[in-house]
Amino acid sequence: MGSADRLVSAASPGLTVRQRIAELLRSTELTAHEISKQASVAEREVAEHLRHLEHTLLQAGERLRVLAPHCVKCGFVFGDREKHGRPSRCPKCKSERLSKARFTIVPA
Repeated sequence: MGSADRLVSAASPGLTVRQRIAELLRSTELTAHEISKQASVAEREVAEHLRHLEHTLLQAGERLRVLAPHCVKCGFVFGDREKHGRPSRCPKCKSERLSKARFTIVPA
């Protein structure tokens, strides 16, 4: 169990799912799968939570930084995506070998 695991486990009884996710992302950079495991939420729900969390963070003077996924085969970067879900394949070479997006919270 990593330090982020202990941090959220110890503080999570009174926190909402989005508060748990925000707490995790303030301390480390994670993929949607890692967020899912550590915040105890279904992976398919993480993108929706992140979308809502973005608006809350702006009011608090923070922002969600997204390290965009890229194609492992040709290197195409999915830089302009507004969705936080995983793309299914590369628009350039049609490969399905894509890296996962990584998320973290930084000051605005």
